[in-house]
Amino acid sequence: AIGGGCSTSLLVCLSPAADSAQETVAALEFAGRARTVAQEVVVNQGYVEVDATVLAHDLQASLLSESIAISAAQTNDLEDKLETLSRDLEEQRRAHKEETARLQ
Repeated sequence: AIGGGCSTSLLVCLSPAADSAQETVAALEFAGRARTVAQEVVVNQGYVEVDATVLAHDLQASLLSESIAISAAQTNDLEDKLETLSRDLEEQRRAHKEETARLQ
């Protein structure tokens, strides 16, 4: 589809042969119409709020309900990873907010 937040290219192949003149003209007319299509850049925005503690407890409850036991060290490791991911997500949010503000 033409549009969105990416660049779009159109390659039109033409023939110098006289018997292809009608097809060549039709291809050029199409290319001319395609050039007039207006593109509007839209900044995609979407956030998901994640509470690492709640997520860790939900994960642990899910694992226990499936009779999968994990050690306390594994639980702590998962909670640490979730905390790191939450920090990274917050940094990305800040960077996205700054970039959006800069673009406007």
